[in-house]
Amino acid sequence: MMDGVVLQSTSKMFGSTWAVHDISLHIPDGSLTVLLGPSGCGKSTLLRLIAGLETPTAGTISINGRRVDQQPVGKRDLSMVFQSYALFPHLSVADNILFGLQVRKVAKAEQALRLSRVASMMGLENLLERKPSQLSGGQQQRVAVARAVISQRRICLMDEPLSNLDAKLRAEMRQDIRNLQQTLGLTMVYVTHDQIEAVTMADQIVLLNEGRIDQIGAPDAIYSRPATIFAAKFIGTPPMNLVTSATLNAHGETNFPEGSVVGIRPEDLVLDADGPITGHVVMVEYLGADRLVTCKIGVESLIVRTPARSDLPDEGRIRLAYLPDSVHLFDAKSGQRLTQ
Repeated sequence: MMDGVVLQSTSKMFGSTWAVHDISLHIPDGSLTVLLGPSGCGKSTLLRLIAGLETPTAGTISINGRRVDQQPVGKRDLSMVFQSYALFPHLSVADNILFGLQVRKVAKAEQALRLSRVASMMGLENLLERKPSQLSGGQQQRVAVARAVISQRRICLMDEPLSNLDAKLRAEMRQDIRNLQQTLGLTMVYVTHDQIEAVTMADQIVLLNEGRIDQIGAPDAIYSRPATIFAAKFIGTPPMNLVTSATLNAHGETNFPEGSVVGIRPEDLVLDADGPITGHVVMVEYLGADRLVTCKIGVESLIVRTPARSDLPDEGRIRLAYLPDSVHLFDAKSGQRLTQ
């Protein structure tokens, strides 16, 4: 049996709707796996199945070689951090962090030792006597994470823990959580709809769509070789350009296969007076070092990422070039990647 978390043909139905359907997945021991996808794709349901907050309709779940899908939450030896901080307002930071240990009647000396270590790791040493109402959102989230970590359970589940924070705090907490996971060697399962969180934190991304796994892989693998049109659109900022071969062949010197969708990332397109694709500039977004140039190609559009200092044609007409190995082809009907 494999270490970590293993799901075999796991499904969950609510009424007549499959929330997750036929999921087989290995979450390696000591890894950070991100469950990623849009709202309603089944990622939180999948996390709740692992936690024991939901019971699968079909399939099995094992943790470190032990089947747990019919066991209650308390028997699964894991901790969880929710989207809401779920702190007790009447308790101090210290007592919030220690709450689980106090319930389990861990010795006072052991509680103090663990609290000192976790507070230091999370930067909470000077906040232990405060109440949650006296903390910022980022500090409250650190307390919630510290409460999970102090349990010393090897598996930690996180359900969109940073969604209530502003952009700057989210960036800081992403790094803190990743460092904590690596330092403690935790097996972490992290739910988010934010692909930036996923690609900056994950060892493994599980991309979900309508209750099914669309693609599993390391962030760079999914980015560089998306398996489907959905993956190509979901991973990347801005997302990959996806244009039908018919449009490109009609408005340029290209010969892409009929019935295909052509994917090219914005950074893989360049302005070139002799380029094979012809279009018109319809919008320019200034991003500081770069500009995003939206070009109309027939009835479809392409976005080009260019250095802000580069010149654009005065008349709005533009020609674009690309490297052959930067092109991704997908079947227009199935959405699946074509071999290339």
